[in-house]
Amino acid sequence: MSIIMLNGTGLDHVESKKAVICMVLEMNNGDYHYCHIKAEFVHINEQRSGIQTASLKFTSITSNVQQQIIRYCYERQREARKKELHPL
Repeated sequence: MSIIMLNGTGLDHVESKKAVICMVLEMNNGDYHYCHIKAEFVHINEQRSGIQTASLKFTSITSNVQQQIIRYCYERQREARKKELHPL
């Protein structure tokens, strides 16, 4: 997973590169799933624009949360496919 880092949130001064993240997944049926996941920063990259992105690795995730994320990704991929087949 990759995230955009807010200005001033660099990890240079942090000893542990671990975090607990909260992902909010909005499903097509209008439901919201709040997933709290333990993760570890793998790589931090600074773009030419000055924006920092960070790659994360999930270190502790339940099968239920994993299924919710898979369902969310599937729904988003399906939406993108529909837009490709039926452009406005």
